[in-house]
Parts: sequence; structure tokens; C-alpha cells
Amino acid sequence: MMPRPRHALVRSIPDSFVSALTSRSGPPPAVDLARNEHARYVTALREGLGLDILTLPADEAQPDCVFVEDSAIVVDGLAIETRSAVPSRQGERAAVIAALGAYLPTATLPPGATLDGGDVLAVGRSLYVGLTARSNPAAVAALQALLPQRRVVGLPVPHGLHLKCHATSPDNQHILLAEGTLPAAAFAEPVWWVPAEEAEAANVVGHAGGVLVAEGAPRTAALLAERGLRVYPIATTQVARADGALSCCAILFP
Repeated sequence: MMPRPRHALVRSIPDSFVSALTSRSGPPPAVDLARNEHARYVTALREGLGLDILTLPADEAQPDCVFVEDSAIVVDGLAIETRSAVPSRQGERAAVIAALGAYLPTATLPPGATLDGGDVLAVGRSLYVGLTARSNPAAVAALQALLPQRRVVGLPVPHGLHLKCHATSPDNQHILLAEGTLPAAAFAEPVWWVPAEEAEAANVVGHAGGVLVAEGAPRTAALLAERGLRVYPIATTQVARADGALSCCAILFP
């Protein structure tokens, strides 16, 4: 039986978040509003999903540090330090893996393997790894070696930053997948479809029968509620300006 998450690791937003990496045009994130939205997100993790919160301080030298998911993954009680393909983000991971190491055994990917946590989706016994500009086949091989009890599958992601831009799991049994992104046949688990016009709502955080979903996605929220989940809509307007989403801002761990 896999250890069940009891904690969520999050990180405060620095003033330098205005300089976070982004592929989007338009204004940079508004830091005060981003912090307000992040505070509501953390409250939902605690009060909605019932998780204990561990908060790391912001690092002004790391504009993207709020996106803790990319720095480490936790699978089957093992915290694995990732290795970013983006040089400016490599300084984020030391604080994250140190915090997780106070609770869990840790491991590190070998040289040559690049991985963002946003490309890793654990569902049931499967571990899907998006093959993107951020994550490579060497990382898939490394995870297969570290996690022999898992079915580790590399999935080419033809567009978008990360696998989790298109697919997450609200309940550790099903895949929530945006229409027009990846084929359902790529996954062994049953797929619930997110309508194309709400594609960003395919990125959710689910735990213990509750699920955080991006605000402004009524069809997706209704779909999840109809399947018996408690739905908590969360504003993501400012993290979205930095190519972020709900799952990017937390690591759930035992």
C-alpha cells in the first residue's frame, strides 16, 4: 500500500516573480494579487484537502521558486530531486529537497537526465513522464531504475510546456485530459475529458475526495462534482502569466 499524502510543501512568492519565465505575451504577474491568490490556494489545500502545510520562504534570487513541483517529485515515499534543463531554475531545488529530506529518504537523478516535476504524473501503479523540452528519455530510464515497482512510461508531449498542462489525476484512479491534446490510448487508466475551451482546467490537485480546479471552468467543475468529488475553484490568473497552474505550486507527500 502506497503511503498517503498528509503534507503539502509550498513556497512563498518573491518580489522578483515579476521576472518569472513565461512564453506568454502580455503584462507580467502582479505580485500582490499573485500572493492573494496563492494564499487562497494554500487555504484550500489545508481546509479543503485536509493537508498539513510546510511553507518555504521566498528566494528573491529565484523568480520562479513558487513552482516547487518542478524541483522534486515524491513517489512511493521517496523524494527525488529533479534536474532542470533551464539553467536559471537550477538554484531552486536545493531548498526543496532539503525540506523534503527532513521527512523522507531522498534520491537524485544522474548526470544527463533532465526532468521537471510538471512532466511527472503518478496514477495508480503508473508513472507517466512527459518527454518535452524540459524532460528527456534519460530521466525516464533513471526513474525506472529508482522505482522498479512502478510502470514508468515516457509520453511524447507535442505541444505545451509540461505533461501536466494537459493531464492530471483528480483521484489517483482516472486521468483528467484536455480535449485535443493527447490520445486517451496513451494512458492505461480511464479518461475524463475536459472540454477544449477549458483546457487549462485539466491541471488539478486532488486528494482524499477533494479537488482544486481552476476558477472559470464551470463544465470541468460540474464534471468533477458529478463524479462525487468536492470541488474547490481557485483563481490562477497570475501564476498563469508565468506559465504556471495549480499543481505547479505544491508537492504532496506523506
